[in-house]
Amino acid sequence: APNASVLVFFHNTMDREESEGWPAIDGSFLAAVGNLIEVTASYRVGVFGFLSS
Repeated sequence: APNASVLVFFHNTMDREESEGWPAIDGSFLAAVGNLIEVTASYRVGVFGFLSS
């Protein structure tokens, strides 16, 4: 999409079991109604720091 805005959303919603597949992080609605490209990424912060698993 030429001249489209880009929305990048980093979230840490996967810290609880019930949050897996959480529909609020699905950007298809925003991409459909707006002239934008949405990128979502999740991360986990563990005991040993950023992105440790």
